Amino acid sequence: DRQDENLHLNQMRRKLRTYSNQDYIFINSTNIEKYNAMYSIFKEILVTGIERTYGIHRNEWLTIQSAYNKPDSIISCRSWFCFFMNNYFNVSISVFAKSMGLKKAGAKHYIRRFDEDKSKETRAKYNQILNNIFLTDAEIETGIKTYQL
Repeated sequence: DRQDENLHLNQMRRKLRTYSNQDYIFINSTNIEKYNAMYSIFKEILVTGIERTYGIHRNEWLTIQSAYNKPDSIISCRSWFCFFMNNYFNVSISVFAKSMGLKKAGAKHYIRRFDEDKSKETRAKYNQILNNIFLTDAEIETGIKTYQL
């Protein structure tokens, strides 16, 4: 049920808040079995954060056959997912690209979209997604943050 799922997501967010560089792990194809639970957490809260930010359900952007002729918002969702997975959560491209139906070159293409963009708009969107990843539903609804990013 939806309430249990939200509770579980909020528990994952709180757990990740305590995750620090001392726990640094680069998740790749050789250790994915060992860190599959952590990867699942990263993926779920990232997808939820992007859904919150853009208001587009994951079915429309995460596992589509092709992004050809899709609106820019769909491309942005896919790009942010690849960017955060690789640059923020330290997951190798080979691990998450397959789940999106992408080859490594395709995922790199999406990552480069924001890697090289230093505009104010992109930085603002990055911060908005970060908030939507880590803030619980209650924190977003009330506007009261119990945790500072």
